[in-house]
Amino acid sequence: KALIDPATGNSYLQAFAPTADAAPFTQTGNGVVIAAGGTPIVFPLPYRQTPNIGVDVIGATGLIATVALPANSGFTPHVFNNAGTNVGGTINWNSTGV
Repeated sequence: KALIDPATGNSYLQAFAPTADAAPFTQTGNGVVIAAGGTPIVFPLPYRQTPNIGVDVIGATGLIATVALPANSGFTPHVFNNAGTNVGGTINWNSTGV
């Protein structure tokens, strides 16, 4: 907390809490099989904050991957077909954060 002494006009710090920034890092998973209904993924190293998470379906056409329950410790991907059924599949995922 920065203050000014009105008698002298000098400024000073009454309290100080140093904060260190963390470097962003990326984690990935390739060829991960996701069951119908979703499969929880736990990050090898947890993040300090919920990271940006991306998922891509591999080896099949007409399937869509989504991310549910994103958190600093992991997430649950789901794979849907064009009819909206949670069918499972194989994905690659990546996460980037601090």
